[in-house]
Amino acid sequence: MYIKLLYKSMLRNKTVMTVLTLQMAISLMLVTVIFSFLNGSYHTVREQVKRENGTTTIMLTYPVSLSTLTKLEREWRAESKVQRFSYFATTDDQVKFGSHVVVLPLWGVNEDYPYFYGFPFEQLREGETVLTVNAVKKVFPNRSAESVVGEIIEINKKVYTVIGVEQVSLVDRVYIPHADFEQAYNKIDGVRVGSLEIDKNSASIVLEELKPYGPVEREPIAQSRYQGIMFFILVASLVTIFLVLYSVLSFIQLYSFKLIKERDKWNILFLLGATRGNLRSYLYTETASMTIVSLLTAAVGYWAIAHAVSLEGITFQIDVVVILAIAIIVMTIILLSVELTLHKLKRNVFK
Repeated sequence: MYIKLLYKSMLRNKTVMTVLTLQMAISLMLVTVIFSFLNGSYHTVREQVKRENGTTTIMLTYPVSLSTLTKLEREWRAESKVQRFSYFATTDDQVKFGSHVVVLPLWGVNEDYPYFYGFPFEQLREGETVLTVNAVKKVFPNRSAESVVGEIIEINKKVYTVIGVEQVSLVDRVYIPHADFEQAYNKIDGVRVGSLEIDKNSASIVLEELKPYGPVEREPIAQSRYQGIMFFILVASLVTIFLVLYSVLSFIQLYSFKLIKERDKWNILFLLGATRGNLRSYLYTETASMTIVSLLTAAVGYWAIAHAVSLEGITFQIDVVVILAIAIIVMTIILLSVELTLHKLKRNVFK
């Protein structure tokens, strides 16, 4: 019975039903974007907080050349003066795939890079490379990230096998083993390092030996970022509540207008034995149907936004917590929309 009434109602009220569905879809899409962004940021910063326990950052007033730093690194490791030690070694160079050539930033990854910077791959071996998802788009136009694994590219006349795609850093980066990077660019004066990551137990030794470069020990910043994320979660929760209430109130206004137009139909059904319970069941069925369509539309919109954003640090992560939050919001919208609509119509339409 309800399905037949729903089908006829949709045919008679196409415009109103479309507006209701799109309005709900936009609200759900925005809520999903906010929650998934905050969830991704929360997990990223939490991992950084864990990594920063027992580590410190040393900033150099006068950046040191790569050749000098790698020489010092060998000495420190050979004499066990440092336990963990890493830094950004980067320069731009050509990356070739077949006849396609593009200039991208190259990053040398040493054995401790994954520990300090959350790199999702183990130490790279000779001839192996990892590209960020944006670098994949530049090197392999019109190819998916999954399809490029195993492909061969050429960098500085040396061939590399793509062993994976890094999804978190959405900037252009091509990671290669530090030994390869050092061999190719060690003598380039422009490759200089301005900051180091090191375990706290070794910090005093490194600070002493790098005195000519004006080293300054910086306190970890992830903890303050973690507090900032918690504040934004609170703000986002308030924004979400506003979006839900706005969606519900707008839905009630439009839905009540639609039901008023159908007043004669329901008066006839009441005369034939229909009850307010039947009306409530019908409203729940119709609202749930629109919600399903809205969820599908919102999913498409979320996918488009998540793939269109290409800024470093902007990550979206959907897990069980986000799914449960969206499910609770959807059920709240359905419940409030139906019950408040019935309350509004109680005295002035269906008597």
